[in-house]
Amino acid sequence: MELTAKEKAKELVKKMNRSYDKYSAKQCALIAVDFAIDNIDWHEFEYPNERDLYLQQVIQEINNL
Repeated sequence: MELTAKEKAKELVKKMNRSYDKYSAKQCALIAVDFAIDNIDWHEFEYPNERDLYLQQVIQEINNL
């Protein structure tokens, strides 16, 4: 079962928070999600891409933390 966007956001920030303060951890998590979005292999006919939509929600949740 895949984590919800909110759970994934918390998980990413928690992992980054081991080495950084909360602000820096959030910034690193956002960079990681941006990297994942940039590397989605999809075709135009797949729009909207479910993975892209999920990762966009993760970005929103990270910003809400």
